[in-house]
Amino acid sequence: MWWISAPPSPISPQARAALARRWAVVGVLLSLAFVVIPLVMAGAATYLMVRDTAARGLQWTAFVSVLGAWIPFLVLHRSLRREGLLFPTTWFLTALMTCTVQVFIGISPAVVYEPRSISDSAYLVGFGLDAVAVVLALAATAVLLAGKPRELAETTFTVVWKLRSRPKGTVELEKTRLHWSIRSPLYNSSATARGQYALGDLAVTPSPFIPSADRIQWTVATSRQKNIPAHTDPGPGVLLGGGGQPRQQIPLDKADELVDFVQRRVAFYRQAAPELLAVKSDKKG
Repeated sequence: MWWISAPPSPISPQARAALARRWAVVGVLLSLAFVVIPLVMAGAATYLMVRDTAARGLQWTAFVSVLGAWIPFLVLHRSLRREGLLFPTTWFLTALMTCTVQVFIGISPAVVYEPRSISDSAYLVGFGLDAVAVVLALAATAVLLAGKPRELAETTFTVVWKLRSRPKGTVELEKTRLHWSIRSPLYNSSATARGQYALGDLAVTPSPFIPSADRIQWTVATSRQKNIPAHTDPGPGVLLGGGGQPRQQIPLDKADELVDFVQRRVAFYRQAAPELLAVKSDKKG
């Protein structure tokens, strides 16, 4: 994957056409963040070590530098060939981790070995390119998800909504499942609650939270130390169930949008990729 020119498959013809303009921009931004910049970083690290090796002989830092520069690049592209593009909200983390490892393990040995050479400048340029890659990845995410177009339902991209909950949480429509979670940080751990449903078994219907005299508790976040009730306000919600998983009502302001996305994705899969509906959810959640 030397240039990211097309969105992941399967994708419906209608979604491909509707998202074409967005993807023309997204593809360029991701190609710069995931291909061009990491490749420049790997090439720069290799050049520095070849130069220093020619001047002072082969050192152990040469092996560390070359491996540290090229392995993250190769791992990144193996990930992209599989499912790395399916999670737009984590693209910036992918760019950050790849380029940061390249700087610290690929370029740093050259700086440590010869700090008063152009290695110093390369170090600074490396961190600069790292920041640029992160910004490009964030921009790509913003372009693709702006307005959350309905056509995203007929792709395999992960789409995320924020729950109307205290503690905060999200619900994510992924490639083959729907997953919700909340998390409350504690002193030395965190309390969590989560659930997941395979799309092939999922039943999803609007289910509002009605006004109540008491605070509305909709689930409990648990940890080894304590249990923390999760509360919400009256308003829209969604009832999830199916596949032997317990039914769960979740508070979501855009409940109708989530239901529509799930129904559209399942209908698209039935026509284009029925094998994706055969994937079962992990019962452990």
